[in-house]
Amino acid sequence: MITENNSINIWNQAIQAHEQWKLKLKNYVENSATPTINSDQRNTMDIDEVSNSHLCELGRWIYSEGSRHNRLPSFELLCATHEVFHRTAAEVVYYTNAGEKHRALELINPNGRYWQVSAKLVQSLNACRQELTNTMNARDLPESANQGAIYSINCNQSVKSAINMMIDDNITALAVYDDDVLIGILTERSILHNLIRLYETDLDFPISALVGTHTVFVDN
Repeated sequence: MITENNSINIWNQAIQAHEQWKLKLKNYVENSATPTINSDQRNTMDIDEVSNSHLCELGRWIYSEGSRHNRLPSFELLCATHEVFHRTAAEVVYYTNAGEKHRALELINPNGRYWQVSAKLVQSLNACRQELTNTMNARDLPESANQGAIYSINCNQSVKSAINMMIDDNITALAVYDDDVLIGILTERSILHNLIRLYETDLDFPISALVGTHTVFVDN
């Protein structure tokens, strides 16, 4: 059970809860047999339950006590990654219950999509932990002169680079340029909104892909 007794330790608990759930599903697939007419359905995982990201221990925490951390930019990305993980897990259960164990095993092997999404979820949890640590360490520091500042970035730079720039320099918005042409301004909120809308967990794609509906545009 994930408890809020320590602001940093909760992320370790969350990772442990996720790993235990992941191991449970792995064992379910590996120990499954080809279903028959007389198969006992009582031990069969329900796809609807598996696909529901609110039911696992990590999900129950995210949407209850964990929601107090929703001020962290990385927390919204964590929620999106957790949703993708459960959709992938439901796919694993679907193939297992259908007797297509080989396809389920392809998803859960170390190079499979399920394992990769799981790794990204753990990365998201670690990012939340690091961001919370940085926030706590910065509480006693004087207000940064960069608050409210807008920095520029080339449209071909990655989203990861943009987020790191905003965190490292403590800035709230980025002006995105294509050569010398300003194509828009991205705020923290617009970046997070687009990442969730696109269900993106890989942050290595160009920042220009996020310049869209939720971008603040500036006319020349």
